[in-house]
Amino acid sequence: MLTVYVIVGLQMGIELLGIECKTSWTVLWTITSIGIVIAPFIFIRLMNKKLATGYNYSNDKLLNFNIVEYTCIQCILATLFTNRQTLCYGNGGQNGMEFMFTGWLALPFLIIFSLVFDNLRNRKINELKATKIPD
Repeated sequence: MLTVYVIVGLQMGIELLGIECKTSWTVLWTITSIGIVIAPFIFIRLMNKKLATGYNYSNDKLLNFNIVEYTCIQCILATLFTNRQTLCYGNGGQNGMEFMFTGWLALPFLIIFSLVFDNLRNRKINELKATKIPD
């Protein structure tokens, strides 16, 4: 539910910059589309860098990534169920309710990302342990 406030707050912030409501949704959807693609690469890079320096990359760092990625996925999935016109000017009193449903739809994607990152983290830790063991 909190992510809905973040998404709508970001849209309103973009609108405060003088961008019309319907255009601000397009801008937000573009930004979150880019975020969905770029965030995993940034996370993997930071994780590998921290693990290589001996820092144990904990689950709270994964939680931070999950929050950002979940918000982006939820925002993008809304494009499948609504449009800019409905979000800006309402339709039948359900202005923004689509985000509640997309929150549930985003969870399987987030679980997959978490499993992949956990696997990558374990693989990197094992790789680093193998290189530190003298022959």
